[in-house]
Amino acid sequence: MKYKLLAIILARSGSKRIKNKNCKYILGKPMIVRTIEKIKNTKIFDKCILSTDSRKIMNIVKKYKFIEIHKRSKINSSNNATTADALIECLNYKRFKKKYRYCCVFYGTSIFINPKDIISGYKNLIKNSLSSFFQITETEIQKNKILEIDSKKKKIRFNKDFNNNYKKEFKYYKDTGQFYWIKIKDFMKYKKILMKNSGYQTIPNSKSHDINNYFDLEIAKIKLKNFKI
Repeated sequence: MKYKLLAIILARSGSKRIKNKNCKYILGKPMIVRTIEKIKNTKIFDKCILSTDSRKIMNIVKKYKFIEIHKRSKINSSNNATTADALIECLNYKRFKKKYRYCCVFYGTSIFINPKDIISGYKNLIKNSLSSFFQITETEIQKNKILEIDSKKKKIRFNKDFNNNYKKEFKYYKDTGQFYWIKIKDFMKYKKILMKNSGYQTIPNSKSHDINNYFDLEIAKIKLKNFKI
């Protein structure tokens, strides 16, 4: 059975370190535009929703006829709002949670996403009957973001007792924030992306990049020049 697929882009105006981060230009294009073009190139989505509180972002993307804009509430555009908070609000908009079974979630700054990986992630989600699927990469120690893999059970989970369990010879991972495939029914039930039945793909650090400050932004420009999809 072929399911109708929904794409959601989360792109709020607020940023702690880079003002209007989603609108910053990288190699001649705003980051939000680069993300949209990658999503469009997958050719698998029946609808794409942009969830934002920013008039500037709305004006940039209004030329893309396949995108529907959802004006996000102030409370879910604040620094205290989580990805799950914004996503729940968007899925309740026009009852999208009832119209679609599967959704892929992106950030406006997901400029390193690979259309082939997005398609592969969906196939993995369906084949293995997963609740969610996303990419991870090896990381240096970030206590609040550490993920560990149970290779025997092929499961991924947060290391809740990292301080006591840390072993230098082990590999640790973090969520790349590239994209998240979710089964909407399961997400609305548990209100989180990392669930008991989540799948993952490991990718090298060279294929993802967090942009949290202006130094990260300059590194992203360098990496993007050499980024192959």
